Amino acid sequence: MAPKDEDELADMMTTAVQLPGPSAIRYPRGAVAGVTRKAEPQVLEVGKAEVLEDGSDVAILGLGNMTSLALELGSRLERDGYSAAVINPRFIKPIDRAMLEAYSAA
Repeated sequence: MAPKDEDELADMMTTAVQLPGPSAIRYPRGAVAGVTRKAEPQVLEVGKAEVLEDGSDVAILGLGNMTSLALELGSRLERDGYSAAVINPRFIKPIDRAMLEAYSAA
């Protein structure tokens, strides 16, 4: 798992302790995004990506701390007239195959 911010890190830690086997969370050093955290972390569906922006011309996957850059790129492409989907994969393994198939079919 690779969280996009500190709120998602709390969700992933909650998810990890619910899993029957081992798990790994990759969180980079440095400053955090500074987002507001939920009162209670949620258990995430393992292997399920988060679609942040929907689009039909291009799909940008931003894993972990690269999510903010993916959102910025998506905004730039939108200004240039492209419909950009921005996706936070969350999980490296298992990867969300349904999401990949849906956005690669266009």
